[in-house]
Amino acid sequence: MRGRDVIVFLHIQKTGGTTFGRHLVRNIHLEQPCYCRAGQKKCACHRPGGDKDTWLFSRFSTGWSCGLHADWTELTSCVPAAMERRGCAGNRTLRSVPDFQISARNQILPFGSCSPAAGRALSAPFFIK
Repeated sequence: MRGRDVIVFLHIQKTGGTTFGRHLVRNIHLEQPCYCRAGQKKCACHRPGGDKDTWLFSRFSTGWSCGLHADWTELTSCVPAAMERRGCAGNRTLRSVPDFQISARNQILPFGSCSPAAGRALSAPFFIK
C-alpha cells in the first residue's frame, strides 16, 4: 500500500459485499492497518507514514461519498473529485481489475430469473492508479 494506487470497492446489493467490505477494513494484515473506533461504521485506512492519503475507497473507509450504491458510471466520474476533496494526491486514472466474480456472474445470468442467484451482479473492486 505504499504506491499511489487506491482500491475502489464497487458495492452491489445482495452479493455479500457488505461482509467483504468489512473484511477489507478489519481483517487485512498491513504495515499500517485501518483504524476503526468501536461503534463507528467508518475506519481510517491511511498509507504508512501518511495521515490523509488513503488506499481504500469504500463505504467503510470514506462513507457513501458518491451516493448510496453508486454504480460504475457514477464512481468513475465521482471518485477523482472525492479523493481531491479528501486531500489525497491527484493524477490518478481509473482501471478495472479483472475479477473471478465477474466471470461467475456471466455464468449465472444466462440461466434466467427463477434462481435466487440469477440476476445478481457481484461486488468487485477496481483500482485507480
